Amino acid sequence: MAAIADPAELVPLLRGVGLFSRCTDRDLAVVAKKVTLRSVAAGQLVVRRGDEGSELFLVLRGVAAARSDAGAGHRFEAGSSFGELAVLAPGPRASDVVAVTDCELAVLDRPDVTLLLGAIPGLAPAMLQGLAESFRAQLLVAP
Repeated sequence: MAAIADPAELVPLLRGVGLFSRCTDRDLAVVAKKVTLRSVAAGQLVVRRGDEGSELFLVLRGVAAARSDAGAGHRFEAGSSFGELAVLAPGPRASDVVAVTDCELAVLDRPDVTLLLGAIPGLAPAMLQGLAESFRAQLLVAP
């Protein structure tokens, strides 16, 4: 994985992730410095259902899609993310995610998030608020 050339460019993208939506720009600038880049070729598996996961992924370029036994599921396009729960509490992945096109992903792993939570006062409450609001929004649109 490669480091981000200019982490400041990630701040507005990180703000779009529910988990980070209530964090300050200053805090997100620090979070962005812990992000690494991963290039994934079309057709390549990004995460496998059932595997232990501990990373959050933010799609910078391309399209990825969740898939399960029922077939194709949610599509993740530039600006969307997956793995918010895994970065907080590692556990089995709920579905496969495969790159539909060549993708550039920003990746943040749990050890770095744990480090950041201890180093940045106020980050944990902001992240919890963002996560709660994200869940609430999903519940309101669920069938």
